[in-house]
Amino acid sequence: MGSSSTNENSNLEKGIYKISQNNNSEIQYFFEYEKFDMYFNFQFHENNGFELLLRINSKVDELLLDRYFIRVSPGFFSEMPERENLIYYLSDEKAEKFKLSKKESINNIPSARWAAMTSQYYALALFNRNFSNIDISNYKITSDNKEIPVHQIRFHLPEQTVKKDSEISFEYKGYIGEKLLDKVEDHGLEGLLDLGFFAIFARLFLVSLRNLNSFTSNWGISIILLTVILRILLHPFNISQAKSMAKMQKVQPEMNAIKAKYKDNPQKMNAEIMELYKKHNMNPFGGCLPMLLQIPILFALFTMLRTSIEIKGASFLWLADLSKPDVMYILPILIAVSMYYQQKSMQVNQSAPGQSQMMVMMPVMMFVITLSLPSGVLVYWFISNILSYFQQKYVNKHVYGGKK
Repeated sequence: MGSSSTNENSNLEKGIYKISQNNNSEIQYFFEYEKFDMYFNFQFHENNGFELLLRINSKVDELLLDRYFIRVSPGFFSEMPERENLIYYLSDEKAEKFKLSKKESINNIPSARWAAMTSQYYALALFNRNFSNIDISNYKITSDNKEIPVHQIRFHLPEQTVKKDSEISFEYKGYIGEKLLDKVEDHGLEGLLDLGFFAIFARLFLVSLRNLNSFTSNWGISIILLTVILRILLHPFNISQAKSMAKMQKVQPEMNAIKAKYKDNPQKMNAEIMELYKKHNMNPFGGCLPMLLQIPILFALFTMLRTSIEIKGASFLWLADLSKPDVMYILPILIAVSMYYQQKSMQVNQSAPGQSQMMVMMPVMMFVITLSLPSGVLVYWFISNILSYFQQKYVNKHVYGGKK
C-alpha cells in the first residue's frame, strides 16, 4: 500500500502488518494504520489466477480512498534483480511495453484493462476494476551510495469517501505465475508474451514445440526435431536461392564486360544488364527473395527459444537447464567449429585476400556471442549449422556439379 498525500509517508511504513496463511491457496493480510484498518484476502487458483478481497474500515471522520493505492514493484520474483524487469499494460486492445528509464517520470493509464510487472518468465498482473487511476512511474532508490533506477505500478483506489467506523469492500482479479502460453491466454494476458516482431511465427513455433514435447517428453529432442522440420520446409527455398546464385556466377563475365564497356554511361549499362537478365531468364532478386522469406522464420524461432519458460529447468544430455548458458562451453565450441566448416563448404574463393582470416574470425566471434545465450538456443543453432553444412554439400553437388 501507499499514499499520494504529502502529509503521509508514501509507503505507510508506520503501519502494522500481519500475514496469515490458512492453506496453500489462501493468504490473509492485515494492515493497521492510524487512519484505517485494511484486510486483504488472496484466493489463488490452479490456473495461476487469484481473487483479491479488500476491506477497509475507517478510523477518521472522512477517509478519502483515492489518495491511497496498491503498489506493485520489483521483487516478486527471484530472478528480477538479475534481469531487466518490464511492465506491460493493455490499452485500446493492444499490449504496450513500458521500459525502465533513468529519468523520473509518471505515466497515467486509467483506461488500461490490466497492468503487469514481469520478469523473463513470470508475471504479476492486476485487472482494472473500479480503480480511479493506474499509473506507472520511474523513480530512483539509493543502494551502496548509488542511485538505481526502478519502476512501479500504482493502482489507485476508487474516488469514494468512507465515514468513521464504516467499512467498504472491493473485489479484484489478477494473475501471478509463469508466462505459459495456455495460462496467459486463458486470462486474456497474451500480451505478456513478448515474442518479438514476428510474433505470429513465434507463437506457431511455440505451439509446435509443445506438441512435439508431448510426444518426445524431452525438450532437447523436441528442439532438434523442430529444427529438422523447419530445415526440410525451407530446403526448396534454399535450392532456389542456390540456383539463382549459380546463374548469376555463370553470367558474371558477361556482366563485368558490360560494366567495363559502359562505365561512362550508367543508363546504357543498366539497360544492357537488364537485357542480359532477360536473355538468360534470370530474376535479379532471385537470390535475395528466398533469404528474405527465411528471415522472419529464423528470427521468430530464435526469439521463441530465448523467451519460452517451457524449457526452463529442462535438462538434456550434459545440460542441466536449457534456459541457462552451457557452463561447460561444449555447445559454443561445437557451434564455432561447425560454423568454420560450414563457411568452408560454401561457394567462396578461399584464396581471396582476407578470406581465410574471416573464416577463422567469424567462428571465434560466434563462440564469444554464444557463451551467454540459453543452451536451448544453442541446441537449435548447432543442429541448424550441421544441417546447413550437409545442405551446402548437396547444393555443391547437384547445383554446381561438384565443381566447388
